[in-house]
Amino acid sequence: MATPLQPPTFDTNETGVTVLGESGSRVVLTSLYRERRILLVFLRHFGCRFCRQQVAMLKLVQPTLRKHGVECVLISLGTSDQISQFKEEHDIHDWEVYVDPSPDMPIVYKAFRLRRGEEVMLANPKTLEMGEVALAEGFVDGGYPAATGEEYTGDVMHVGGVFLLGEGNVCDYAYRSSHAGDHPDPNELIEAVTGVRVEDGAPIVYPATASWLEQLGSGERAAPPPAQTLSPPRATARLALLVALGAFLCVPLGTSSWPASAGMRLIAVLLALATLATAVLACALPRPAAQPAAPHPEAAATALPSASRVPLLSPTEIDAVAVQRNLLQCDCARVTEATDLSSDWRVVEAAQPSAYAAAIGEMNTLFIVDALSSLVDGPADGGSAQVNAAVHQMRLANCYFRDFLAKSHPLLGRAGPTCPFVPKSLKLDTLRVGVVPTGAAPDPQQLRRLVADFIPLFEALEPTSGPTAVFKAIVLLFPDIPLHAAPQLIDGTQAALKEAFVERGLMLGEFHLLNNASGLHNPGFFPLRTVCPALAMRHMVPSDLVFLSGDQYPPVKRAAFLKSYVLKMGAEKGKKAQDEAERARAMLDELQKEL
Repeated sequence: MATPLQPPTFDTNETGVTVLGESGSRVVLTSLYRERRILLVFLRHFGCRFCRQQVAMLKLVQPTLRKHGVECVLISLGTSDQISQFKEEHDIHDWEVYVDPSPDMPIVYKAFRLRRGEEVMLANPKTLEMGEVALAEGFVDGGYPAATGEEYTGDVMHVGGVFLLGEGNVCDYAYRSSHAGDHPDPNELIEAVTGVRVEDGAPIVYPATASWLEQLGSGERAAPPPAQTLSPPRATARLALLVALGAFLCVPLGTSSWPASAGMRLIAVLLALATLATAVLACALPRPAAQPAAPHPEAAATALPSASRVPLLSPTEIDAVAVQRNLLQCDCARVTEATDLSSDWRVVEAAQPSAYAAAIGEMNTLFIVDALSSLVDGPADGGSAQVNAAVHQMRLANCYFRDFLAKSHPLLGRAGPTCPFVPKSLKLDTLRVGVVPTGAAPDPQQLRRLVADFIPLFEALEPTSGPTAVFKAIVLLFPDIPLHAAPQLIDGTQAALKEAFVERGLMLGEFHLLNNASGLHNPGFFPLRTVCPALAMRHMVPSDLVFLSGDQYPPVKRAAFLKSYVLKMGAEKGKKAQDEAERARAMLDELQKEL
């Protein structure tokens, strides 16, 4: 039996990669970007001419960064007592500057896969060329003596890099210097921070967003699932039965197709009886074992858990649980070469069993809860491979929220993120994600009752009132449900429960890879795609009127939707809500004339 997955408890004894501050105190690296976006800049060392040059450039773009809520944070090789001298020289007193805790064998630099060696230093002709440029601009070498007396502290063979991180385990931009003096273009940094091109103000597409668009097939209609074919014995039986039925119907009618003589009729009867016997024999043959599409084995309906037994974790909690369980492979940081920025590189290299790591690494979609049951369990804290698989799915959901729903792309047909609701929900940490084990063939009625039971749980979740309450949501993942069954089970559940949700002022959305519902601003964009079948519930908002008033619903149901919408929006403040409520009243009045 799988170990229940419980939300983590947070305390000050965090683990993972740390850096040293000006006073020598340790700071967990991920705490720097858990609740904000930062531009994390790795310098070579405090005495490097290229680092002085880079800081001068960063000071020019810093006002733009801060305007968009991004702080510039520096990490260098050196000692804590050198930080204040560096900040004084460059007049960056309000900047955050840290040092790697192991400057001679840098831990943080290795975790971010930054380059080192002679080939990136003096042996590289580009380094010599850029060194002359830096000198001509007035930047010279010269460090600050540390307490040890050393002027150049740490491994001077390293080069740096620049990363745009947060909020949460998100990396929107990664630049690893190929040689000393190799820095990103300032405009690149501004574009990564703002999400628009400096040249013309057009939106940019982040690499992770482009990857999701390709993976989800968001720009083309999904083909329907393959038809379920009869096994050969059953097909033979059906054909034989049809022939037999035709023979019996034709014999007494004396049609032109059958001779009317008694002898010929007797032959026809015997033929029909023989055909019927063939059909019965074919039906009696053992049915061959089904060959289901991997990795979803066909299974009998499974008893479903109660809604209260499904753990619901926020994105921040999912990150923390994954770190606690040493689940280190995550696409959230794909541009940092799949390194989990929440974990020490030594854990990445030594603590992960190779079979488990390989299995996770090969997955390009979410997978069923028991997909890893034959592999090793998680860490020796009682965790099971089933729970590890569930956490991995939640982490991919995090990637989907952060890298796709919270970002813009050309297929949208409008400016802004794919889902305007998500960025604020991520910032408030009001999303909740749960993995629901169902088996491959859950009973549809039981599934509907289970999802309906989440309504009171959703309503009781904080925040229950105030302007931020509208940004909470529950996303339920159903990785056991095979893709070919998603239209029936996921769409069917949504259709059956939509009226109950709308009556409570809530919306229920259906998501899977076969969903062909098109976007409002581009009929060639299919936004309701996820790699794992899912249902999402949230509060109703003014813009939902379009989803409740369509002709796809019969008039009686449409009228019920509009009444619930008017009741919900009429009680809301704000001009948008009141205007849309008035529109809905007008629609309802016209509709009631037809009823």
